[in-house]
Amino acid sequence: MWQEQDIGSRHVEGRGHHLRAVSETQPPTPSPGGPPPAAPAPPAPAAGAGRVLARNAAWNAASYVLHALVLLLLSPEVVQALGNDLFGVWVIINTLTGYLNVADFGIRPAIVHFVARHHARDEADEVERYVHGAFVTLALGGAAILVATLVLAPNLGSWFDVDPSQHHAASWALVISGVLLAVMLPLNAFTAVLIGRQRFDLTCRIDLVSLAASTTGIILVLVFGGGIVALALVIGLVELGEMLWKTRLAFREQPGLTFWPKRATRATARGLLGYGAFNIVVTTSLLLSDKTDALVIGGAMSAWWVTLFDRAAKMPVHARTLVFQVGRVLMPELGARHAVGDKVGLVRLLTTSSRQVLLAATPLIVYLFVLGGAFLETWMKGDSSFRILGDQSLVVLAFAALFPISSYPLVMAHQGTGHMRSLALATLFEGATNLGLSLWWVRDHGLVGVAYGTLVPAAIVHGFVLPWWNGSRLGFNLFGWWARVWSLPLIAGGVAYGALRLVFDVDATYGWPALIGGGVLSVAVVAAIAFGAPPGIGLRRRPTEATP
Repeated sequence: MWQEQDIGSRHVEGRGHHLRAVSETQPPTPSPGGPPPAAPAPPAPAAGAGRVLARNAAWNAASYVLHALVLLLLSPEVVQALGNDLFGVWVIINTLTGYLNVADFGIRPAIVHFVARHHARDEADEVERYVHGAFVTLALGGAAILVATLVLAPNLGSWFDVDPSQHHAASWALVISGVLLAVMLPLNAFTAVLIGRQRFDLTCRIDLVSLAASTTGIILVLVFGGGIVALALVIGLVELGEMLWKTRLAFREQPGLTFWPKRATRATARGLLGYGAFNIVVTTSLLLSDKTDALVIGGAMSAWWVTLFDRAAKMPVHARTLVFQVGRVLMPELGARHAVGDKVGLVRLLTTSSRQVLLAATPLIVYLFVLGGAFLETWMKGDSSFRILGDQSLVVLAFAALFPISSYPLVMAHQGTGHMRSLALATLFEGATNLGLSLWWVRDHGLVGVAYGTLVPAAIVHGFVLPWWNGSRLGFNLFGWWARVWSLPLIAGGVAYGALRLVFDVDATYGWPALIGGGVLSVAVVAAIAFGAPPGIGLRRRPTEATP
């Protein structure tokens, strides 16, 4: 199920929707012989916008941290109960249903974009037209998922070399997952209303209730000896209930919203699909960047090495995902500011948020530099092979994570403002280069070669291309951007690194109390520098500065 994901949003705007905005922002005509009129001041940010963003970011962060903790604690129990072979089948099924999400035609983030834009302009009729256009389009995507599921299910065992005794269970688990996904897909048209209206507090509360329900269901399945069919049914039904609940709240939050698919028009469908076309490119590119390393390593080396790399990559992935969960609240706010022409506020929000997400990730990245190897060994119950063979890859991947973290608000700016063509090209370059370099370097350099295959294109695209392109569009200097965004996180990270090196030996083995203490120290040092920095540079606002 797509839970209002922020990945990818593309857009080709309908011309008729600009008429009101143009008429409201055109300068007045000067009188003959009179002085030219003063340029209109940019609209002030909505009152309390900073508080709304902070609230949404806090809810998203809390929701993700709880999900990650449950996953960390529950995954070993699921693996032990199912066994390695059956758990592998379960992973295959989840991977296939993940790929089936491509049947959304890339329009789910587009709905958020259009809802945020027309809500900012108080155009409720346009919101309703886009929602119903999305519902009809996603219903067609759901039908495509049903067809694909019926084709995949009978062939799952033979295509993926599944044990013959598990063919029946695997097929039924895939059918259940695919059917429920097909049913849930059109509901995203309505749940996107909550995201477009920036009601992340509501969606996260529902997510937490859903997490409690699914965790309880999974535990009961394990206690009573259920297999992957029972897991698919429990998890799928909980997710369906979650989507229905969010749909109900969407009708409450959007006054006048009705269920009337005939209100969908060809114009709204073209706008959604035009936006979604670039989203498909971005999504495919992200798959190349994030989901092909295991295939490259498995093909060039062996599955045993895949496990080592996967464990080493987990912590940088969690750092990125946490930032992304916090930062995705920016998309509707950036879209709303773009819709009313507030370029000054948009640039200020981008600069501040980019610096803040880097500061948020700095303690974990520094921690991985110093204690990543010790953490890997302790997490893997004392297996030193993870530390010996995965530590260097972990350091490279941690460094690589800094670049997409720093540029994530810029990605949200592309999605929120509908400028998707350049984002699609940049991410396509990143994905293709990542795959090519990984294939080239894995044979000579092993896991570290694959890690560098991730680092190099990430640094180019997220460290240079996206800031440069946004600067040329929004009017800020690239070098000034680097100075404002990177200076304080680098200073804080350097001090935190020095503090950890004074206390810990990078080659020693530590237990959980020491590892947790190292994490607390890293957070404390970075937080002290961030909050102690002058207002407007760290995490404190200038007293006279408008809330971004």
